Amino acid sequence: MLVPRLSPSFETLDLLSVICGGDEQNSVLQFEDDLARYAGRRFALAFPMARSGLNALIGAMGWRDREIIMPAYTCAVVANVIIASGNRPVFVDIDTDTFNMQVDRLEAALSPDTVAIIATHMYGFPMNLKELSVAVENRGDVMIIQDCALALGATSAGVPVHAHGAVALFSFSLGKQISTVEGGALVFDDQKLYRSVKRMRDNSFVAPPLRRYLLQYALLVAAHFGLTPPLYPFVMALKHHTRLLNIITDYYREDEIITASNFYEHLPPFLARLGIRQLEKINNLLTVRKKNSDRLMAAAHQLPSLHCPNPPDGASWSHAPCLVENRTRFISHMAAHGVQVGTEVFNYALPEMAVYKPYVDGNFDGAKRVAREIILLPNHPRLRASDLELIETALWAWRTK
Repeated sequence: MLVPRLSPSFETLDLLSVICGGDEQNSVLQFEDDLARYAGRRFALAFPMARSGLNALIGAMGWRDREIIMPAYTCAVVANVIIASGNRPVFVDIDTDTFNMQVDRLEAALSPDTVAIIATHMYGFPMNLKELSVAVENRGDVMIIQDCALALGATSAGVPVHAHGAVALFSFSLGKQISTVEGGALVFDDQKLYRSVKRMRDNSFVAPPLRRYLLQYALLVAAHFGLTPPLYPFVMALKHHTRLLNIITDYYREDEIITASNFYEHLPPFLARLGIRQLEKINNLLTVRKKNSDRLMAAAHQLPSLHCPNPPDGASWSHAPCLVENRTRFISHMAAHGVQVGTEVFNYALPEMAVYKPYVDGNFDGAKRVAREIILLPNHPRLRASDLELIETALWAWRTK
């Protein structure tokens, strides 16, 4: 038996409601309305993935040969979209206590070519949005894009981070606070911007083919049953000894820009129905995830060899990350105690990847350290009390190593 590092919060009733069908025409519209309401925004647009939404936003804004500031430690697909759209990423190093962009380095990164800043709330840890506003107060022409791919429900000074800025971005892939297997969204208040991005999406995207429906049905069922302790060793064997799971894990290259095969496909309506059901229980899911994270961090903080985060109030804890110097040994130790520890979310620093070398200027010691030492403890809502006790026992045993 092995406690999985991630496990989406699907229930059997979710699968039945999705597979048995519904209103194909209005499912996506209802999901968008429900998401906008939860996010505290007027409008939402669903996409097959978050990166598709970012690309549509850039296209609607008409940005070309401009600079977009982003953290040096985040998902590689963000930089991929910026480059593929004909623009340039500008990297800013991160703080190792919050894993977020260092706001005090923003002023030096700004230039006359800067059109946007992607404010990523890494692992659900909210950036200080007041400090961010002050840093760009003299640049009213710069759009703030709240990257909430891992920060659904996170708050800054009591206000949801996705309620700030011109637009906020979400991802709903496996392992996020809520999941639609694949999928993403943008949320807005400005009607003109919303209509412009919607027009870009509707004119550029196509209906998903039958094979996409079949694949996502299969992934939904596989994630529900496979990411549980009894079947998880089989899933791990598939990952390590076959290429069957590459469609999920192989999303970037070290030396080239790639896009997914469904980059320009609409979100399948049955996945929108799954999103509707996930949003119905979002508050409980976030509460359980935070409770699990608080408990595990209390144990991890007792270990001098682990560097644990110190996020501000309002964190929604998409993951439970820590840093450890001898990472390989730690992962093996936890696995021997029946606990999977992950590194696979972002075990890289963007400035160290060959494809981004032309855009690198400066030192990125924080991003490089996190990429080298990051570990992710299981914190998902499907953990049982016995699982949490097992993780705590394994952490305590590490102390004697």
